[in-house]
Amino acid sequence: MAVHIRLATPHDYATIAEIAQESQNLHERAHPDIYNKDTPGFTEEHIRHLIEGELTAVYVAEEENTIVGYELLRVHTPSYFDVFKPQTIAEISDIAVTETMRGKGVGYLLFEAVKEWAKSREAQRLELTVWEFNRHARAFYERQGMQTLHRTMTLPIE
Repeated sequence: MAVHIRLATPHDYATIAEIAQESQNLHERAHPDIYNKDTPGFTEEHIRHLIEGELTAVYVAEEENTIVGYELLRVHTPSYFDVFKPQTIAEISDIAVTETMRGKGVGYLLFEAVKEWAKSREAQRLELTVWEFNRHARAFYERQGMQTLHRTMTLPIE
């Protein structure tokens, strides 16, 4: 398997959206009360904005000219509370690998790319949100050295 990572172009949107929909459907099955079915969760315009942004990026993983994974990235400096020390944070807002390529090192290659991107943006930390039900993703991130910083808890109001 020769997978390489590259920056996405606007022409990659359709394939990114297919992979995103596959991931979205996994989330919808776990939380049909929260997630919509059969949607990638973002528009072509949004992806174009991320590709063209100075503080954002989209990477894709390719095997034999076929996109098999992607990640959406941004860097920001939170300033909404003065209780936090000022720092630049790189965030993976979305990452997904096709089901057929999971467990084959594609996620690792994407994760390495985001670490390099974060360094180039002088980020002090890398963050992401992962759903509690997604134990495979949580285990993957822990293998990469990530730790839980906080939790979001919920209570349905009936």
